[in-house]
Amino acid sequence: GEGGIIRGIMTAQAEGKDKGDEDKGLFKSVGSGFVSLFGLQLVSKVLTFTLNVAIARNVDRSAYGQGAVQLQLVSDSILMLSREGFRDALQRTPAADWHDEGKRARMLRVASLSLPLSLVVA
Repeated sequence: GEGGIIRGIMTAQAEGKDKGDEDKGLFKSVGSGFVSLFGLQLVSKVLTFTLNVAIARNVDRSAYGQGAVQLQLVSDSILMLSREGFRDALQRTPAADWHDEGKRARMLRVASLSLPLSLVVA
């Protein structure tokens, strides 16, 4: 009768509180993740800017221009070669192989070889 109705209402209210607490936890974790990523990007940009200013002030104009072009070419080549090797390895792998620990470890070892090889090539 009446006791069952009251228990049902209290159970529904308790379940609603649990779901609300879950949502608050989710929003809190998303918010903290956003803040940490934003902070990391900010620190990265400030550090890069500071190092670029220090280099620009301490290097001769002709050497700075030559080095910047050559280093940019090397950097772009290394990044492209390392990303392409990893991307190709991932695309050619059947999805079922990722569930096998041995095959996954072997694929990641092969993909990780692309960075040292691109350093040699570049």
